[in-house]
Amino acid sequence: MIGILQHGIVQRLDRDQVRILRPGKNGGQPAFIEVPDDLANEFRLANGDIVAGHIETIEYLDSEEDNPEDDLHLQLDEPAARRSDLSRMFDNGAHFGYRLCSVSSVNGVAAADADDRPYPVTKRNASERTRPDRWLRLATGSDDWQGKLIDFAAPLGAGVTGAITGPHGVGLSSLMATVLKGIQVNSPDCIVLLLAMQCRAEEVTALRRRFPNIDIVVAPPVSQDITPTTALMIPNLMLQAALRQTEFGRDVVLAIDSLTALWGALLEAEDATAQFEADHSGARRSIRDYIGHAGCFHGESPLGGGCGGSLTIIGTVWDQPLDADAEEDRETHPHLRLIEHIVPDLSWRVVLDPDLARRRLYPAIDISRSRSNNDRDVVPADVLESIETLRAAIPRADPAAAWLALESMV
Repeated sequence: MIGILQHGIVQRLDRDQVRILRPGKNGGQPAFIEVPDDLANEFRLANGDIVAGHIETIEYLDSEEDNPEDDLHLQLDEPAARRSDLSRMFDNGAHFGYRLCSVSSVNGVAAADADDRPYPVTKRNASERTRPDRWLRLATGSDDWQGKLIDFAAPLGAGVTGAITGPHGVGLSSLMATVLKGIQVNSPDCIVLLLAMQCRAEEVTALRRRFPNIDIVVAPPVSQDITPTTALMIPNLMLQAALRQTEFGRDVVLAIDSLTALWGALLEAEDATAQFEADHSGARRSIRDYIGHAGCFHGESPLGGGCGGSLTIIGTVWDQPLDADAEEDRETHPHLRLIEHIVPDLSWRVVLDPDLARRRLYPAIDISRSRSNNDRDVVPADVLESIETLRAAIPRADPAAAWLALESMV
């Protein structure tokens, strides 16, 4: 856990201005912390850095008659809930902000050693990527049917771009939780980040209770008080924070629930709310660029030296059969077109079938349509041989029959 909610994420603005964005705990308005130029330059802060240190409050008075209070110092690693306490310590007529006054660590590296940390890599090219070489096994035991089924249908490799797809109500978020649990148990050295978009507060609370060691950040929805640009700040900075961690040689998993909601926010930022507008929007390229940052960087760069760890990006995607008449009239809901745009970039996909869900066969994974492009790279040869033997023995043309046959064999 890297403490995004407690510390915030560094954001570099135009004209070399630097600030720290600290997300609201449940998707509320984020708080911003000013970073003086001398600290930003001394610690060469970059987008996505996680900084721990001390902050001070800055009062902006409405009139000269207002009486300023003494500066209040807080630790950046104290709970974000303390921010609500600050408002009660000032007169109603005073406005205040925050300013960073000292740094104790950057990305977990002590301030004294921060200068020796890797420089940020602004863009990874194809020569830096290698084929995934690590299996992120998801089954946590012999009785973990959901994890075993995913490991069978689509073994997950570190550094892939993946999606869990299906219509609403078939268990998209539940299966994402299974993935998170499997990684946390079997690969505890991985850094797992969860970006929650358009999730209900009770869902987020349940996730935090279930995964106390995972950074769960809720992106604020677009509203009267939050513009589309502000709503997209947190997803973009979460990606940058993940990339900064890979530069230390760490394997990072960025889970997005849901990727469809991120796509919707990108469309809303362009006011592309109809199918025709969405099909010609810049969001098509933006969403592909976003998930295209995933990759395995375990190998050597062309000039020598390790390229870093890996970044795995997995998102849930709303997908269901298109209505022929709506498609002909170009009235298909634009969110349903997301899967068409990102399919070429997916190297891992788990497909959920509504018919299986109606028969209460959970997880409702369609084994024949789920796939992994890297199972031969990450799964040990003896295990892969067993998996392929089972695959050949089940009736893959019938999702329900395949599901039941596999359950009886495993």
